[in-house]
Amino acid sequence: MYSILKWFADVEEVKGAPGLDLPALEVADVAQAYGVASTRVRKRDELHDALGKAIASEKPELVEVPVSPGMALF
Repeated sequence: MYSILKWFADVEEVKGAPGLDLPALEVADVAQAYGVASTRVRKRDELHDALGKAIASEKPELVEVPVSPGMALF
């Protein structure tokens, strides 16, 4: 699902916004199809290295990090 947009829709009290449930979307695969290097981070200890590599790169890179739905930001 597109969690950040679902969260924003809740903040703005928008009900029934279409296109926010994307059950089979593989963001890293889409990025690679466009020629963008991507890394899927599965564990917390992998994040630091993946971000360091991506930031050091001179090309666009995607670091995909799963988050729990409903995570409170404020």
